[in-house]
Amino acid sequence: MCLAQSRSADRRDDTGRMCVRNMPFVSVTSINGNFNANGIVGLAPHMGEKSYVEQLYNQGQIDEKIVGLNFEDPTDHTMVSTVSFGFIDYNQIAGGDDGFNYYTNIGINHWAVLMDDVQYMKNGIGLGQGGKMAVIDSGNTTI
Repeated sequence: MCLAQSRSADRRDDTGRMCVRNMPFVSVTSINGNFNANGIVGLAPHMGEKSYVEQLYNQGQIDEKIVGLNFEDPTDHTMVSTVSFGFIDYNQIAGGDDGFNYYTNIGINHWAVLMDDVQYMKNGIGLGQGGKMAVIDSGNTTI
């Protein structure tokens, strides 16, 4: 399965892409009961062979198990959304390295952060109720 370009030219295949050998891939038309999958590409943490990032790392394509998603406004055709594997592209972050905020993942098989204050249209939601887990996902129908 080949998806993205690597920052390191010596790790690219002849088309300029990074490839994972023997990546499990499934096509689903319907789901009955519990379905143990890791999204379309497999970016969830701790999913072993089902994780595209884990396989890139295990097969020496990337040095760190990192994926970066930069979603631009889809109505602004001058901007381009990007995905990076194995590194953080600080050029995609307002303020560069200084603008980067790190949050610990508290999810087991999904990405999640702890939030203690949430505001919607200047109104506090759940203030004083303690921390809540906020699931972070690039596109999931179960959220």
